[in-house]
Amino acid sequence: VTCRKREWKDHLEQLPNSGFTPFHVPLLDKEQVLKWTKLYTDHHLAEVKEPEVFVSSLAKSLSSPHSLDLFGSPLRLTMTCETYGPAGELPENLTVTKLYNDYWNSRIETDRFRQRGNRAAKSIKAAKKLARKLWGSSHQRFTEYCYMDKTSTGIKALASEGIIHFLNDKAAFFHQSFAEYAIARHLAAKGEEADWSRLETGLAAGIASDWGIVSHLVNLKLDPLTFNDVLACLPDNVPESIRLVWRGLVQQGDLDALKNRVQVE
Repeated sequence: VTCRKREWKDHLEQLPNSGFTPFHVPLLDKEQVLKWTKLYTDHHLAEVKEPEVFVSSLAKSLSSPHSLDLFGSPLRLTMTCETYGPAGELPENLTVTKLYNDYWNSRIETDRFRQRGNRAAKSIKAAKKLARKLWGSSHQRFTEYCYMDKTSTGIKALASEGIIHFLNDKAAFFHQSFAEYAIARHLAAKGEEADWSRLETGLAAGIASDWGIVSHLVNLKLDPLTFNDVLACLPDNVPESIRLVWRGLVQQGDLDALKNRVQVE
């Protein structure tokens, strides 16, 4: 069983006689990141001209502070290779949410031929529907699987791309963190007062998945009203809240608000 530290503290550690022994899974180190990336390019980018350019680009990015927070995760390293490997260059100042944005754009909003046609439109609709249903059924614990029509074109397209997988008739995104990102996109577009109230309650209760969702929300491009709704959900006097407020102000480009906050603090 793998889980986040917060979920271990909030749930599994509390179970009587669970039999679980916690073990911290470390991030990959720089040598491992480069080794894994080279293995990926050898196996998946053999037909790409000069695949070593991508490895060199990633090696350069590893010199940045906190780079392993992004590339040290096997999941995010895989997404990085799949998203940027064929192009050969990593974008500058890559963040987790930008990686997820670009992954969404390349794997869902375009088809396997990188065209924005009818198949891609159905994939987008299906991904949005799954995100909406997951949010609607997740409360005290995150619901990973929801019933979806396995015969629909959009769902079949997502499954063929590895974006979702099935357990009987229930579908899930390939990883919970990507599901949280998809839900953040849903709330950014369709969030209402009841959603913000529920998110505020979940954050105050320390629900790990809600913190995952809001960490993506503050990094998305939001209209001012929605951005203020998101900030209002964050608990006061919590270090993570302060960090997310600052990050959100930078992302939204609200330099005046950022200057005012610096002056106040």
